[in-house]
Amino acid sequence: MKIETHIEPRYAVLSLAGDFETYAVSEFLDAVQQARQAGRIHLILNMRRVKFMNTTAIGAVLRARKELSAAGGGLAMAPTSGFVRDVFKKLGLDSVIPHYENAEEAARALRLSGLEKPLEAEPGDEEAALLFRFYDQAKADELGGRGVGAGEIALLDVEGITFSWDGRGSRFSEEAMKSLLASGTELEVKFRLPLYSKATYYVSAAEVAALDVEEGTARVRARFLGLEDEAATAVRQYVADMTLLREEIQQAKGD
Repeated sequence: MKIETHIEPRYAVLSLAGDFETYAVSEFLDAVQQARQAGRIHLILNMRRVKFMNTTAIGAVLRARKELSAAGGGLAMAPTSGFVRDVFKKLGLDSVIPHYENAEEAARALRLSGLEKPLEAEPGDEEAALLFRFYDQAKADELGGRGVGAGEIALLDVEGITFSWDGRGSRFSEEAMKSLLASGTELEVKFRLPLYSKATYYVSAAEVAALDVEEGTARVRARFLGLEDEAATAVRQYVADMTLLREEIQQAKGD
């Protein structure tokens, strides 16, 4: 990612371009510090050319906002890419860090009015996608098609994954779903973390540890059976990033 710093008379603009991922966080925070050393406590992020940012990067933006607010300043974005707008809205952060059409409008709001008090905001569903298939061929055949089911991740840690599957939309009765996903059933799960890595899928063997079926939707807790090091590292970082986001948002609510 490329970062350019523009020092204006009463504020600073950081123009970011590229994918804002973990490797770029240190450079970003250094640029924020340099702006502060230049006497600028009102900072505007030009995110128009940012096509992706992960949870670590979002956490860094929140930390920068917190430091600037403590110094009597603030942080805003102007302008932003469609991806940035969508992800901040999805996480409830559009009420924490305001977005403006241009730097002048953002600077005026920061300088004259201050940041608006944030509304209730919690990290929400991040559209984490999951695919699963059965090792048991009979169950794979019963699932039909390519023998692959698609679910949505609800909870994730290094021990396992909890996901929901709309079996009703796949023509299965609740009893059939309970049979397919009975405790002890072994699966291959393939999942991605859109707010951590743009397109990477992680694959692991897993075993159903618990199942709850209600109104045609199965909630499955599956225990990983030997999560590979790369995937385990990604999961740990993702969980840590989301925990930090929750903490930062809760603190922002009290500003």
